[in-house]
This record gives sequence, structure tokens and C-alpha cells, in this order.
Amino acid sequence: MTIEERDSYYKKLMEEQAADLTRKQSLVKIGEDEVEVDALISDCVLSLNDAGFKTLYSCSGHELDFFTQGYVMFVGFDYDRLLVILNDIPEFIIEHDFRIEDTYTHFGSMHLVNPNKDQIDLARRIMSQYGSYAICHRLVIRLSFWEDSNRWTSEHRDQNFKETMEAFNKLKEAVGNGKDRN
Repeated sequence: MTIEERDSYYKKLMEEQAADLTRKQSLVKIGEDEVEVDALISDCVLSLNDAGFKTLYSCSGHELDFFTQGYVMFVGFDYDRLLVILNDIPEFIIEHDFRIEDTYTHFGSMHLVNPNKDQIDLARRIMSQYGSYAICHRLVIRLSFWEDSNRWTSEHRDQNFKETMEAFNKLKEAVGNGKDRN
């Protein structure tokens, strides 16, 4: 591939991505900060933060480049309250990511998928042995079809994206309805 062909390819790719509605950002106010969030899930992310679930990162997925899987990552959350909400939304898988980090680098982690309380407590005890470093405990909720490698093909792209948006709408409704405050 020549330099001109490469440049042309990347220019075309950037133009396609700019036209992709899934890459559009909305400016939302979370606490005192204004942050950019994927426009398609900005209402959901705002609802989560308003309900006290502080989000760290999120993604609605990107329809045109086949990365149709969305996620929301939390920090500083009430796990039991979140479980009540997610209990009736089977599209989401809960992951815990325990990371040992110092000021400049991430140098150790433990990753658990759909853990129970005892497993979470054990992971905290193990990671706390590295007490001179900050331990970041993050929770990620991601869509369950990520686990099915047969769904990671172009013929499933539209179905995956539709299910992603439906799951985020269910999450927004559950949080907005105060389901966890019964």
C-alpha cells in the first residue's frame, strides 16, 4: 500500500465515522462537571448519575465499525442497589475489575464476572494486601451477547445494535422509575 492509498483509506474511514450517529456526543452535566457522553445513551448515563450511581466511562457501541456492544463503568456505587435494578435486565452482565495502581501505572488486576458477595469480599481481601497502593474497584455492566462469539459478525450487527439500545432504555427506565427504592 502506498502512502497516498493509506492516507485515502484513513480519510474515508474518518468521514464514515463522522457520519456514524453512534459516535455523536452530547454534553451533559454530571455534578459540577460537563462531560461528553455518547448521544444515544446520554439520558441513561444522566439518570444513573442522578440516582447516585457515579459513572466513570460508557459507550453506546459503534454501529458502522461493528463494535456494537455497549457498556457502563461505575466507580463509587452501591452494589446492592445496582443489583436490584439489574436483576430484571438479563441483557447485562456484571463484571468487577479490581486494579492495583500507583500514581503513574496500573500493575495488577483481578477480574470477576457475575461474582457473588463472598467472591467480591475475597477479592478485596486479596487486593488489600498491596496496601501501599491505591486499589480501584470498578464495576462494568456490559451486554450479555458479548460472550457469544457467533454474534461478533457483520450479519448480526443490526440485531446487536438494536438489542444494545433496548437494554440501555430498560436500564434508564428502571433507574428513572426508582425501582431500587421500593
